[in-house]
Order: sequence, then C-alpha cells, then structure tokens
Amino acid sequence: MKKLLYRLAAMMVIVLALSLHAFAQNGNGGDNQLIGRAKGAFNGGCAGPAIGPLDGVVETVGICFNGGFITRVLLFRHVNCQQVDCNAIRFAPVGYVDFDCENNVLNVSCTWQ
Repeated sequence: MKKLLYRLAAMMVIVLALSLHAFAQNGNGGDNQLIGRAKGAFNGGCAGPAIGPLDGVVETVGICFNGGFITRVLLFRHVNCQQVDCNAIRFAPVGYVDFDCENNVLNVSCTWQ
C-alpha cells in the first residue's frame, strides 16, 4: 500500500511539473505577434499611419484563472539612434493596447494626442 501511495505521489508531482511548464510558455506566438496585433489595432483605432513606425513592449498585467495572461503592449515612436543622440530623448508611450486571456483586444488607448 505504501508503494502505491509513493508511486501515486510521484505521478502527481510529474503531472504538476509538466502542467506548470506548459502554463509558463506563451504558445500564442510570443511577444512579436502581440506587438504586431497591437500596432494594427492602434493604427486602426487611434492614429492611422500618420504617426510613423512604432516599437512595442509587452508587459503582463494579470494572470487568468483558466490559463493565459492579461497583457498590455506599450507602443513608442521608433527613433533611429544612428541619426539622433538617443541619450537626449525621453521616450514616452504614444498609446497602449490591452489583450485578454485569449489575446483578444480589450482596449486601445491613445496617449499621443
């Protein structure tokens, strides 16, 4: 009976370890896909292409109970640091896009206006 309990406990530890590993991975294409979707949503809802090229940063806002993460993509104007001294520039986001647990767009915010 003890042997059975030890085997059952070992199996549970293995299953837990594998499920945590799978949960920690973002299987939806990673940050680049979210940044691309955020740029599209921002250009469609806020600025249009007039603001110029954008760079993005992904941050995790929360964890969902059923798996996945609530994320926010901050968007910045792209600056060519070869032509401009980037140490003298203060970078501020021109907007952000929030995504829900299934990476659907929740909110588009324009802060550049």
